[in-house]
Parts: sequence; structure tokens; C-alpha cells
Amino acid sequence: MSTDFQTEIKSKEEYLATADLTFTPSILKIRKVNKSPMDGIEKITFKRLDVEKDNITAENMTTGQTEVAHIKVGEAKKTFNKYIAGAQISQSYRNGEANKLGEVHSKVLRQYFKMWDNLGFDGENGNNGVFNTNDPMAIKNASEAISGADNEAKLNALIGVISAMKEQVSDSTASSDILLYVYGKELKKFMDQRLPNLGSVRSIVAETWPEAELHEVSGVSTSNKGNGLVAISQGLVTLNYVAMPDLGDQGTDNRAKEYWADYAMGSVMVDVEEKGALIEQPLTFS
Repeated sequence: MSTDFQTEIKSKEEYLATADLTFTPSILKIRKVNKSPMDGIEKITFKRLDVEKDNITAENMTTGQTEVAHIKVGEAKKTFNKYIAGAQISQSYRNGEANKLGEVHSKVLRQYFKMWDNLGFDGENGNNGVFNTNDPMAIKNASEAISGADNEAKLNALIGVISAMKEQVSDSTASSDILLYVYGKELKKFMDQRLPNLGSVRSIVAETWPEAELHEVSGVSTSNKGNGLVAISQGLVTLNYVAMPDLGDQGTDNRAKEYWADYAMGSVMVDVEEKGALIEQPLTFS
């Protein structure tokens, strides 16, 4: 039985080629990216991962080896804390068939890409994200109220906010290539509303700011963020990352009668290169 199991194990490349992720990280809508891999990583110890209980985690595997990269933009000194996080799964020969391993890899990698997306938005271990950032070049406006007796009044309030953001971007970077993140349950629900003789709120917003590419953030927890918009001037904001989620080494332990595989992902840092190239506008629905 163990021999059959081992011969049915596919290569890493085959598993990755057929992985069903059904998820694309919203952070990758930022077009300017910079891969900054770790150098000189020594032997890594992986945390064991129990997939059956859906306990998918990623532990920092480079404790004591974390590299701090300094990114200097103008007079602002920024820090990119570079590290690798990951885990290892094991599958008993007796508890499953090799043809089920593809499903396991898809499940873990899908969750890892969601976790990696959260790193890009929320930041972690001192790295700046889209939402949580200490970057002096980023601007966070005071919250604006979206209120009114009906949806048309709320739409007018939203259009007023977007028009003000558009003017703010014009004054800051004058960019005509804008990524506009839309986040928050109430705002995304409102974007789906249709108004008589006017169309959907989403289409009206798109007409108000035709230079902006609207993207609704999904798969990222925004429950503690409320609702809002983030305008990013493409080309003036860089997504720095160590590594995207990946399936690493795999093999079998004949004594334990187990198959094992490693997963890893690297840290992420969002760098705003010009004042106002990232503008967040929180919104309050009432």
C-alpha cells in the first residue's frame, strides 16, 4: 500500500499547475511590484499543520535571521522587515490516497493566498500595508458621512466624496492612472443598488471617476475597518514582497508511513513613493 501511495505522488510543478485557488489577491492589483527574496537562509524548521481541522497557520520560520531592508524615499526612511512564514503538513499512508493530495494542496494554498493578501492590506511585524501604515507619504482623511433619507441622497453624498478625492489626487500626484479600492460590507452592498432612471451606484461611480479602476476588496477581513475607499496612483506605489505563497519541498517518511509537504510565504510591504499616492477615505453610513 505504501509503495502504491508513493508512486502516485505527483511533482510539485504538477500540483501547482492544477491547484484550484478560486481566489486572486486584491493586493496584486497594485501593478508596480518588487520581489526582494531572502538571502542566506539556513535550515528551516516547519510547524506541523493539521489540515483536517482547518487549522492553517503560518509561523515565522526565520527567527533570529530576520533581515531589515531600508527603503529611502526623499527624506523618508522606511523599513521592510523581511521574513519567511510557513508550515508543514503530514498525511498518513493509512488515512488517505495520493489522489487526494491535490485537494489538500489547493486548500492550503488558497488559505495562504488569503493570509498573504491580508499582510498586504493590514501590514504585519512593522511593515506598512494599504490600511495600516505609518508611511509619511500616505494620506488618511477624516471619515465622511454617507447619509440621507433615500438611496439617491446617499448617492449624492458618495459622489461628493469621490469628487473631492479626485481633486485631492489631482493636487497631489496629478495621476490619471488610479486604482480605487472599495472596502466594507455596507459600501459594497450600496454599490449594488440600482436607482430608477440612473442605473447602478457602481456604474455612476465609474462615470464620476473614469480614470479610476474600481476594485472591491474581497477575502480580506475589513470588519474592524468599517467602510471606505483607497485611491492609489499606479506607478507611485510599490508592493515589496519576499515571496508569494508556494508549495515547497515534499517527500515521504517510510518509518512513520507519512507523506509530508512544506508551504511558505514571504512578508509584504507597501511603499508609497510620493505624497498622496495613497489616499484613504473612510466612510460612515448612517
